[in-house]
Amino acid sequence: MKKLFMIFVAITLLVGCGAQGDSTQTPVDIDMTQMSVTMVSAQAAQLELSPTAHLGQVVRMRGSHYIAFWEMLQTDLHYIVLDLTVGCCGSAFEFILSDELIATVGYPPHGAEIEIVGTYSYYEVLGHTFYFFAVTEISVD
Repeated sequence: MKKLFMIFVAITLLVGCGAQGDSTQTPVDIDMTQMSVTMVSAQAAQLELSPTAHLGQVVRMRGSHYIAFWEMLQTDLHYIVLDLTVGCCGSAFEFILSDELIATVGYPPHGAEIEIVGTYSYYEVLGHTFYFFAVTEISVD
C-alpha cells in the first residue's frame, strides 16, 4: 500500500508540475505551490515521516513565517507553516536563509505570507538531528 501511495505521489508530481514559468527561477524537485491542498498535505507528511529520503531535494513551498526563540541556544528559529485545511492543523518546516539573502533581504516579519525555494538539509545540535530548508529564494506576499 505504501509503495502504491509513493507511485501515486510521484505520478501526480510529474503531471502537476508542468512548466516552471520564469527561466531565472531555480529548478525544483518538488513544487508544492502547484499542488492541491490534499497533495501538499501528503507531501508534507512524507517530508516529516521520511526526512532522510528527501535530503538534497530542492522544494518550493508557500506558507506563513513563524519565529520561535530557542532559549537554550539563545537564537531565533524560522519556520514556514503550511496551511493544510484538510487535516487538523498545518505542518511547519524550519528554514535558514543563505548568507546572501540575509545580507540583501533579511528574514521577513513574523506572520508574513512567504514563498521559499530551498534544499532539504539537516544539522545536529546536542546529539539531535534537525531537518531544515537551506533557502536560496524567498518572496514575501
